[in-house]
Amino acid sequence: MSAIRHAAFAATLTLVAPLASVARAAEPTTPTTPSEQPQPRAELRIATPRGPIRVYRPALSRPPLETIIYVHGYYAKLDDSWGGHDLVDQFKASGRPAVFIAVEAPVGPRDTVRFPDLAQVLALVEKRSGWTLPRYVVGVGHSGAYRTLLRWLGEKRLRHLVLLDVLYAGEQSFANWFNGSRDRRLTVVVRGTMKRTRMLEKRIRGRVTWCRRIPTMARGFSRRCRRARAAFITSQLGHGAIAVSGKGIPVVLRDRLPRR
Repeated sequence: MSAIRHAAFAATLTLVAPLASVARAAEPTTPTTPSEQPQPRAELRIATPRGPIRVYRPALSRPPLETIIYVHGYYAKLDDSWGGHDLVDQFKASGRPAVFIAVEAPVGPRDTVRFPDLAQVLALVEKRSGWTLPRYVVGVGHSGAYRTLLRWLGEKRLRHLVLLDVLYAGEQSFANWFNGSRDRRLTVVVRGTMKRTRMLEKRIRGRVTWCRRIPTMARGFSRRCRRARAAFITSQLGHGAIAVSGKGIPVVLRDRLPRR
């Protein structure tokens, strides 16, 4: 598949930001440096010949520290998933100090990978938004998203993979990526892909921590599951519910990514 060419992209951007609040005269403000400036909420939709890219930045009291990029599974399109799966609400609920990106992905096994080059996706988002994205990149994918994630493993900025019941293939490639650096982390949520998840476990160097279920947001993961470099989580949620229920993505992102 050919590389993404920026000149071929036509972008439509919609920025959503709250009205600036008016400071009360009786409450003096503390001067802030540019790096401490609050970051207003923003949403972007970038239209490309390969499909859309959606971007969400929650309102933050400081610059974001992570770039989290999400890939949907089969039988769904990004624009439908963005609203139908309440992705903005799920991202916001995670509480991560991040810029969230979601890309169009194959809608079935015969469809092509739309965005095979992660570096070019990040560069395009930076160009269209005018932002500098955090270099700590987390790849999150559900189900058939494994095909896109496998194409991204060569990107050096990719530091953490969150695999949401995706292991239909590619376990050796995912293991090679994880084993390639001690700075990399891996989270695997498994419901219907246990056979290949066990195959991945055997290929990983070092300890794999198994977590018995996805906890509620109020309870959260145990310290052992939060801190593990490789955590494999057996899901009580169904395959689709992992991505769409709002009970999977937020708590996994909140607890499995480093606390900041």
